[in-house]
Order: sequence, then structure tokens, then C-alpha cells
Amino acid sequence: MKKMLILLVLPLLIATPTRGKSKKEVAPSDSLLALLTMQKKKYDAENEKAYLKQKYDTIAMFSTLRQMFITAAKLDSIEEKAVKVKTDGQRVKYRAHNAEMLDAYRRNLYVAGQFYMNRQDYRNARQYFEFYIDSASFPLFSAQNYATTDSLMAEASQRALVAAAELHDTESIIAHSHLALKAGEREQTLRLLYGAYRELRDEDNMRRILTYGLVEFPNSVFFRYAKSLQDLHDGNLDNVIAISDTLIKEHPEQPEPYYAAGVACLKKIDRLSTKQKKMRKELYQQARIYLEKYRKLSPQQQQRWAPLLYRTYYNLNLGTQFREIEKLLTK
Repeated sequence: MKKMLILLVLPLLIATPTRGKSKKEVAPSDSLLALLTMQKKKYDAENEKAYLKQKYDTIAMFSTLRQMFITAAKLDSIEEKAVKVKTDGQRVKYRAHNAEMLDAYRRNLYVAGQFYMNRQDYRNARQYFEFYIDSASFPLFSAQNYATTDSLMAEASQRALVAAAELHDTESIIAHSHLALKAGEREQTLRLLYGAYRELRDEDNMRRILTYGLVEFPNSVFFRYAKSLQDLHDGNLDNVIAISDTLIKEHPEQPEPYYAAGVACLKKIDRLSTKQKKMRKELYQQARIYLEKYRKLSPQQQQRWAPLLYRTYYNLNLGTQFREIEKLLTK
């Protein structure tokens, strides 16, 4: 009972102001400055452990790092408003000092993004890469002019774009593409951008990116295959077969060119009259070769190859093969 009484009284003693002294209010800027100082000490302590190869909390360290920038930006905003109220020529009090101090830490935001990329935590990876990019436009760093001096900005945007692709966030992919295309991995960026527009069914932009991709990377398997699909859509069937044959020769274990070529053969048959029996049979025989190879390489894609082989075997009067496919389709 005595112990409980002490515990109940103690908070009251702590909360009661000292008699005879007025309680001094702490300005918001002073509170934020104290918080920033505390966060910096906490980050530096964890960073020192890492340097000394001692056990440290990487996730907590990076979280503290991000909070340092948020706190400094809030402090800078408050001070900037105070200056505007006072003399126009007065400088923001802590801006130069804090900007210089955080400049030495800022690159570690990029490192944090890469840390999460390596862990395949794409949501946090994108958050840190985007925060790295966004911090460049903080008024706090106006003197640093990161937009023109920071060579990692484009790389961070490209990494954010890759993370967005893993998250199937098409809007984020497109938003990052302009800056990301200034980075080194242009082919990857164009491929992911093409994929985003394809998912959105934005045919005009698909064609635009496909053109860029083929001009810059004429030997790209991805863009040549994409061109064959575009030609299939446009009805340029001979071109589809030509591109597919080239890709098959270069990469015989890639299944998709066989599928595209097989579909193109069947579409060519659709253009022929029923009287052109010899040509129709030759094209069915050609389609059979492509589609059987596609089936072998992609047995799990039954919904794609089975209906096409069903038609092909029927028209070639291949009873045994036809009945086998018929059983698959009626299961």
C-alpha cells in the first residue's frame, strides 16, 4: 500500500511547476531543433556500430535517417515563415547549417532504398528512393541545387520505377520514366514503360515506346518480339513469321516466338479461299510445327495452344492427335 501511494504521488510531483517560477514556453523551432539533435545522435550511434562491425538495427537506423530530414524540413518551414513576417533580408536561421549537415547524410537515403530492393521489399524501397528524389526540392536545400548537381537523381528514379513495376503500379512507372530515362538502364526502363502502357491498353504510347526501343536497341529480343505482336495486331503476318523465325534461330528455347508464328500462319489461312487447298494445307502444316514446339516449351499454357492445335489437327485430318486435344478441352 505504501509503495502504491508513492507511485501515485510521484507523477503529481513531476507535473507540478516549481513554486515561485513561471513556466517558460518552448518555441516550436527549439523543440524541433532538439528533436533533430537527438535523431542525429541516435543515427550516428547506430552507424558507428555498423562501422565497428557490431550488432546494429539497420531498419531503425534508416527510419531515423528519414525522420531527420522530415524534422529539418519542418524546422526550416517554421523559420522561413518567421523570416517573412520580419525583415525581408533576414536569412532563415538554421538553413545553411542544417543543409550542410544533412548533405553528408542524404546519399544514405539512396543506400536505404537499395537495401530494401535487395530484400525485395519494393514498397519500402520505392518510398526511400522517392524520398531521396523529393528531398532535392526541399527549400532547405535550395543552395545545393541537387536537380543539376546530383548524379544519383536519375538512378534513384530508375530504381523507384523498377520497384513500382514489381508493385504493378503503372502510374508510378510512367511518373518516374522521364527522369529514369536519363539513367544508365535505358532498355530496362523502356521495357517497363512499354509494359505499363500495354497494361493500360494505351496503344499510341505503346507504339511510341516500341519505336524508341527498336531504334536504340535493334537487337533487343523484347522489342523485336513486341514488334511481332504489333505486326500480328496490324495484320502484317509475313513480318510476324520473319521476326519469329529470326528469334527462334537465336533463342530456340524461348516459347513465345513459336506461338506468334503459329497464330500468324492460322491468320494467313483465314485470308485464303476454300479453293486454295494446297496453300491452306501447307500453312496448317507450318502452324503445326510452331504450335507443337510451343506446347512442348509451355505445357502449362494449355488455354493458348490447345484450341489452336485442335483446329490445326482437324484440318490436317490427324485423328489421333485431334482426339487427344479434344479430351483435354472437354475435361
